[in-house]
Amino acid sequence: MRFNSLKLFLKTSIYGIVLFWSVGILANNSDYVISNYPESITVPGLIFDKPFKQQEFRILYHHRNDSPSLLSMVISIQNFSDKTEKIELKAGIGGSTKDVIFAGHIAARSYLAQYVDKGKDLTLPPKSTTYILSHDIKPTQTSSGIVHFLRKSKHDLLRVKMGVVDQLFPHLSAFRDISSSLDQYRVGHFKDSIRKKRVFFDFKNKITSFEIGGKPYFVDQQINYELIGNYGVLHAFELALFNSLNSVKKVHFYLAPKKKNAVDRAVFLIDNALVEVGVSYEKDDVVAMQKFYSLIVEPGSKKEISLLTIPQAGCYYPVDVIIRVEEDSL
Repeated sequence: MRFNSLKLFLKTSIYGIVLFWSVGILANNSDYVISNYPESITVPGLIFDKPFKQQEFRILYHHRNDSPSLLSMVISIQNFSDKTEKIELKAGIGGSTKDVIFAGHIAARSYLAQYVDKGKDLTLPPKSTTYILSHDIKPTQTSSGIVHFLRKSKHDLLRVKMGVVDQLFPHLSAFRDISSSLDQYRVGHFKDSIRKKRVFFDFKNKITSFEIGGKPYFVDQQINYELIGNYGVLHAFELALFNSLNSVKKVHFYLAPKKKNAVDRAVFLIDNALVEVGVSYEKDDVVAMQKFYSLIVEPGSKKEISLLTIPQAGCYYPVDVIIRVEEDSL
């Protein structure tokens, strides 16, 4: 679906829209770490080594291999306790591929496909290191991943470690705390990673929109890192759609870019059903949007919809979701 100007398409949306929303992060029971700086990597080394103190620990990484060697992202968990520990793992992996957008999309799709299900149970023996994941990045290609740990116990004797390994020299590069390698990476560390909104839309207003990945951005105060686009942050929406008109109406949902020369994709869980969205873009004042969902609402009726999504690495978030009433409805 193409429009010469997104402003023309949205011009009616600034009038009469009722939008109730509460931006908030859930209870402080998780840690979120993002590794994307620098996006292009050339040498192996330790990316981070952090305690696993909260109930959940989630990682998003998105890196291109600019070295001539095969590199691997490796994640391990160290159990310093005298007891066997149990954790649950959900992981979405994309790449390696030359398409940076596709890598982030596949990671988000496979992660959200597991989101409402039970993950894989892992056993961590006492006084041990367990390697959880090894994800290859071929030269000139990009790999992207979302890795989510849920712990069963509450004590603080677990640590999560992530690094880049050179497959030709693994004994020299695996998690070595070398200053030059450490200086290569900067990760953002945030407490919790879920944002919630409630949206109310009366069909008499014809069109509305809400933003994904927008302000306020998550900030790591320790390193003064602002997560513009809120990549990897789960966005949970409760949509209340009300047809106050006297006829049956059909509404359509569109994904629309917000940035100049943007190329975007998305994946949604709509009432726990996975919905993929194709490529939308903005170029030369032409906006190409993707319709990804439709529904019919009887006159005087209300529909409640849950929508969960995650800004994808490799894209140009924030983006808009536009809801529009079809002119010639049933």
